Amino acid sequence: KEQKELWIPKIENGEVRAFYALTDPNHGSDAANVSMIAEPQDDGSYVLTGSKLWISNAYEKDADGRPGLGTFFAQVPREVDGKTKKFLTAFVVPMDVAGVTITEAAECKMGLYASKTSHIELVNVKVPAFNRLGKEGEGKALEYEILNPGRARLGANAAGASQMTTDITYKYANERSQSGSKIWNFGMV
Repeated sequence: KEQKELWIPKIENGEVRAFYALTDPNHGSDAANVSMIAEPQDDGSYVLTGSKLWISNAYEKDADGRPGLGTFFAQVPREVDGKTKKFLTAFVVPMDVAGVTITEAAECKMGLYASKTSHIELVNVKVPAFNRLGKEGEGKALEYEILNPGRARLGANAAGASQMTTDITYKYANERSQSGSKIWNFGMV
């Protein structure tokens, strides 16, 4: 609740620019396989190290000076029954802290020019325990809570765009004439 009270008003009023950093250089967008590590510290904080690729709207500071705020997922190693286990955990990380490097990705976009795409490198970035989202090990559930609705919307958008294209094509083919006949009557249409 305290995190929501701190961050949501800043995101809503445009004071910070939030983004979601999922894509891993070794595992792509496989939400369960993340190579970023969050080493627990004695004071309760974490030190994050790792990379993320193809991240939309990632800014240290945007053109208006607003800092970026990323949601990252990292493995927290913990000793359990004499063995090291990793617990996927979510963190909110301000981009204007030491150890963060953001480089713009070299890509040719087919639209979405206003959305910058970047690579992010975190090297020994200290994150307070307050910036952990949920408990250690709850990262996968949080990832899917974010991803699944977007995936459903993407499918619905594609179906809607397909229907709209069909409707426009049908209308045009019934209005347009060539050689005295509506093009709807032509075999290829």
